[in-house]
Amino acid sequence: MLEKVEKILKENGFKCFLKGDELVVPFKVDAESDVKLVEFIAYRDGRIFGIIYDVGIVLSRSELLKEILKIPTKFKVSIGLDDENDLIFEVWYARMNKSVESFLGAFFLFTKFVEWLKNQLKNDVVTPFNLDDV
Repeated sequence: MLEKVEKILKENGFKCFLKGDELVVPFKVDAESDVKLVEFIAYRDGRIFGIIYDVGIVLSRSELLKEILKIPTKFKVSIGLDDENDLIFEVWYARMNKSVESFLGAFFLFTKFVEWLKNQLKNDVVTPFNLDDV
């Protein structure tokens, strides 16, 4: 199944590669953003993680943190920071439904979150995360 996901992502311009039981999709956001390097990792067992590296700046914006903490109640995800200030975004529903569609849906959700976060770091006023607005 990860081979199918890899094929679809590559056909849509994403660089990705299979490494054992995981599919890794690294991508850069843009040079002007505080969000520089992002990685999406999908495992054969259904675990799906998005990692946004070195986002310590998020910690300094309490209104942004408050909005991020609302996201797990709207979407089936968990969000947290690790010891290196990397933001970890885990999609829950894909574990139960290990289909190509659920992996692609998780990727879509994560990329929308990255775009939203990038925009929020540019703005003084934080807006709620909404898939339709990004």
